[in-house]
Amino acid sequence: MKEAAPLIRANAEAVTSFLGHRQIVERWGMYVSGLGLAAQFLEVLQGSRAQAALEAVHARIADNAEAQTGLDAPEKFAKQVHRFVIQQTIRPWPSKGRLHVFFLYHPDTDWDPAFFHRIQDQPLSHRFLGMSQNLDALVIWMRFVKDNMTREGKKIHIHLLIPAYRPMMIGESLAFPHKLMPLTIHGHIHNSKPYVWLNLPKPSRRVHFIDVGNLADLSRDEASTLGETIRRGAATVATAMVAGVPAGLAVGLFLFGNANFGRTQSQHPYISDADPRTLGEAPVEDSDDDRSSDDDEERQARRLEPTTCRVRRGQRHRVPPRRRQS
Repeated sequence: MKEAAPLIRANAEAVTSFLGHRQIVERWGMYVSGLGLAAQFLEVLQGSRAQAALEAVHARIADNAEAQTGLDAPEKFAKQVHRFVIQQTIRPWPSKGRLHVFFLYHPDTDWDPAFFHRIQDQPLSHRFLGMSQNLDALVIWMRFVKDNMTREGKKIHIHLLIPAYRPMMIGESLAFPHKLMPLTIHGHIHNSKPYVWLNLPKPSRRVHFIDVGNLADLSRDEASTLGETIRRGAATVATAMVAGVPAGLAVGLFLFGNANFGRTQSQHPYISDADPRTLGEAPVEDSDDDRSSDDDEERQARRLEPTTCRVRRGQRHRVPPRRRQS
């Protein structure tokens, strides 16, 4: 079964109020088509499996955390997310000449209908500019928004909200594009431990974490133990099924090519120690291109070698022996 294209969903009025351009859909389509990227789907571990993995590295959150939160129902989680967005968007962040804008990522979509039903009666701030169940897609949208706002002479500080009602882990080695800086990533704390864990081995100094754990900060032994625990569990893949957005803008990601699930060179399949993959950018070329590069070098070396005369079969001439001088 072919995966559906991931979607970015944002309020049309909010987007046009900041970008100042009503043909935003056309501009978005041209922007993404010019990138020539294939959709990336992250493997996201959630729930009891993530809980067990966190316990292996002494990052235990709580027993029966999902039952204690009371947020297992999509309607309840939608209410929690709505409050979370309001809390962050109305907070008086220090400006430093920048406008603070907000985006939201979560791999599940079963709570979306209840969330959008809620914002019909209680609209969100215009500073909330989009959400997606696909992190790569959302990063591309954030880049698009920032590029366009920069052209309008507006400086922004991006906030990425990652709500959770159960442990959530992304083991793939990742990096956020420098163009998004400064960037603040928000999560949740339960029982003094982060609910959300990312793997950012080389984070920029302009990336700030608020209630988010970084797997790269764990020791190698801890990461190894965690990887083995996760390998025995099941991963929930961030899929691309979305519901409609009332009075909003549903912008499809015009990405093409096959969907590439997060691969890693590490011996532990879910905790990667490979070089970080930059979100929203084309992956590094594979070994086939390396071999073609080697072939080019070999051809160049042959050009530099002394030329030799090649004689076809059947056209060899016998060289007469030298005559002895008397």
